[in-house]
Amino acid sequence: MKTIIMTLLFSSSLFAQTSLEQCELAGSSFGSQRAIPTKIKDECKDLITSSTNEAQRDITNDQLIESYAINNLILLKFFELNSEGKRNLKKEHFISGENSKLSNILASKLNTTDSKVYVLNTSGNSYQIYSYFYQSGGNIAPARKLITDKIQSASNFCIDEDDNKLIVISQEEAYIRVFERDADPDGPRSTNSTAMIKEIKGIQTQLSSPIAIASDKDNYYVLERDQILVYSKSTQGNASPVRKIYGANTELSNAVNIKISSGMIYITNRDKTTLKYNKNANGDISPTLD
Repeated sequence: MKTIIMTLLFSSSLFAQTSLEQCELAGSSFGSQRAIPTKIKDECKDLITSSTNEAQRDITNDQLIESYAINNLILLKFFELNSEGKRNLKKEHFISGENSKLSNILASKLNTTDSKVYVLNTSGNSYQIYSYFYQSGGNIAPARKLITDKIQSASNFCIDEDDNKLIVISQEEAYIRVFERDADPDGPRSTNSTAMIKEIKGIQTQLSSPIAIASDKDNYYVLERDQILVYSKSTQGNASPVRKIYGANTELSNAVNIKISSGMIYITNRDKTTLKYNKNANGDISPTLD
């Protein structure tokens, strides 16, 4: 009898555990005015944080805001520094629900310049980039939306803060495409145009399967598994990179993310190790030591 009771208790405990699918279902009616509004459980926060990949999460350079985005859910975390300079969680909230138009998020990026979180979303066979003011939570509509068939098969993107552009890449089609950061079909200004500004694609680009992209005021930095391709911002069409970082000495192996900060290129490998290079590095060069 004791064994049966323990088994039932254990089974009940497993049944009570929250799944990512249950969080997604709760998100679909989050803040709804047509259905009974659903609360997204606190357990979903840990699930979302642990389930997102490198493309689906981002953190501001000052490390005070974090975004985690997967399926139809965006989780935003806000921190403040205590007297010892350590981060304390100040608040956190979700963006989800019918008004958000979210369905399947592939990538997430924070932009402190306009206080927004941007996501690459897919719905059926269509792709969109939506942006939301990150201080607001709930069932909110996108502030801006890039909707165009020119981002079909997109896999990741970055925000060019110097030129206010969206730089979109595709692993499948091996392209780089540039759009206005504030693209929106309902916007009246030229900066709301959804037209593609330019494309970098072709054999001479040496692009094969781009994973992530970053930019500074002069260049685009494209990460592939074992190399970094650098293109001048003036590059377009089937043009060669101005330089590349590749070879055994680079220690690049299954790289998954790239960032540019303080004149350095930061690479995250799948095993969570971090490599650092001067952003002017070229060829088969070793990572910079701290």
